[in-house]
Amino acid sequence: STIDGEAADNPPPRSMAAPVADHKVLGFVTAALANLAVFTQGVPSLVSDGLVRQMTTLCTQHLTPTTTVGSDGQEIVVDVQVPDGMGAILRNCAAAFRNVAQHEASRGKIIAEGALRPLVRMVGLSDMRVVGYTTGALASLVQQKSSRQGLVEEGAVTPLVQLCATIQDHTLLG
Repeated sequence: STIDGEAADNPPPRSMAAPVADHKVLGFVTAALANLAVFTQGVPSLVSDGLVRQMTTLCTQHLTPTTTVGSDGQEIVVDVQVPDGMGAILRNCAAAFRNVAQHEASRGKIIAEGALRPLVRMVGLSDMRVVGYTTGALASLVQQKSSRQGLVEEGAVTPLVQLCATIQDHTLLG
């Protein structure tokens, strides 16, 4: 069979538009996963199939922090850059983290997979939907005593306090 005159098993070479198409597909995939994580009975399967690991990897790879060293010697993230086309994908990842973190049994996996660092970095983004989903995930994670020290060590306190001090419309965080 053929597709647009090409043999189906011999696809045409990828063009420069392919990364845009890949971002669109990845956006749809991450949206589907975030929405699937809403259903309580589906969360254990999603987590065991690697959802947390994949979302952590995506966020880690696509968040570029600018840091400085504070007076206490701790590294402080002062800005986080997001590559073009990744905003919706990071928003979906944040939503997936929020949905999974609402399930107590999955919180340990979020911590074990190293998701605290990208979550803390996402608090500093300008996209308030990402910030809202991220702070929702963090609010669920701090209910687990073992995550509290990790969040402090990852530097969550300063951006959360700054966010609280500067945000104008508190309804965005709901």
